[in-house]
Amino acid sequence: MSPRTRMHRRRHGRPAATARRHAGARRLVVRAQSTARALWSARVPLALALALTAMVAPPVAAQPALESCTRFGDVVVARGEVLACNLNVVGGRLDVAAGGEVAGSVNVPFGDAHVAGVVGGDLYAGGDATVDGTVRGTAFTAGDLVVRGTVDGDVSANGDIDVSGRAAGDVESFAGGATIAGAVGGDVRVSGGLTLAESAVVGGGFQAGGEVRRAAGAQVLGPAAGSGTPGAFPRWASMAFKTLLVLSMVLFGALFTGLMATVAPGALATVRAALARHAGMSLAAGTLVVLLIVPVAVMLALPAVVMASLWVVMAPLLGVLGVVWLAAACFGAVALGTGVGAALAPGRAPATQAAVGGGAGALAAAAALMVGFRGWPLLCLVVGLGLLVLAWLSGAVWLTAFGNRRWPRTGAAPA
Repeated sequence: MSPRTRMHRRRHGRPAATARRHAGARRLVVRAQSTARALWSARVPLALALALTAMVAPPVAAQPALESCTRFGDVVVARGEVLACNLNVVGGRLDVAAGGEVAGSVNVPFGDAHVAGVVGGDLYAGGDATVDGTVRGTAFTAGDLVVRGTVDGDVSANGDIDVSGRAAGDVESFAGGATIAGAVGGDVRVSGGLTLAESAVVGGGFQAGGEVRRAAGAQVLGPAAGSGTPGAFPRWASMAFKTLLVLSMVLFGALFTGLMATVAPGALATVRAALARHAGMSLAAGTLVVLLIVPVAVMLALPAVVMASLWVVMAPLLGVLGVVWLAAACFGAVALGTGVGAALAPGRAPATQAAVGGGAGALAAAAALMVGFRGWPLLCLVVGLGLLVLAWLSGAVWLTAFGNRRWPRTGAAPA
């Protein structure tokens, strides 16, 4: 092959291969044009077919997300009533009657719950709960839980659990025992004792930290362990933890109040005198300061909302406001504790009296936290009284400038 021929082929390619590629491209173009003409000719039949399909096919209903709704006090969902929301019950108990329904989940943080109807989501109760109807999600209670109906998910509680109905998931008691007389689809794990009735059917295994009583006809399809803890505290450990927490609060209150009485006896005496002799003025001053702090905090936060970079400056200022107010309330509480201690332990040293008063106040606060307040009216009453007491305590501190001056300003602070 001559050099001229090789140069021509490099420039223009092989004639036969080029012709084949061009022919293939023309065939593709022709086929595409034929398909387009066929679809255009059949446009009317296709449109009719799509219209008939839309008419015959069942519509697909939209499933919007459920909104949250909050009810205060005791709530009753009557027969035939349907609440299409995620229900929050504040300050009361919930009763879903037979034939009633809550489409979403249910949250009763401060009370009991009784479900004889249907709950479409999960169930949470801060007290005890009884399920005679259907819960399509999980069920959890901070107290005891009785299942005589159906729970499609897991069943768990801090207290005792009684299942005579059906629980599709696991059953777990973190600080109590369980009695199973119905059907459980998963495992059973309890910290305390476990009783399996003759009619019990457990699809998984069980593990109990206490005594196991198993009837002859009880069916357990998984492994069984009659002792050992299922990863939770037994009841005695929970009670011991609460007792230790209360003792720690009392000890801290006594030590802190006694130390403050030793370091600043004069300032505490000045604040205590304002609390006793000018209670109304102290309450008014504390309330006024709170009413002023709230708009100031809002004014500081608004620029930071508009410009996020300002949070670097505004966040510390907001924190300082909160810390100063909290310090005033604590200082007033210590002053009150010294007065209570003087009444409870007369004739003792001032530091001892202060420690007794601080310990008594901490014990009262710890008891209130441990017992809790069920019922919306009682909760509102306790919270309202607490806010008034804090305003009274902090107001005396503001009037006396943390005990550095008398109120009214008639002389020097007592030594």
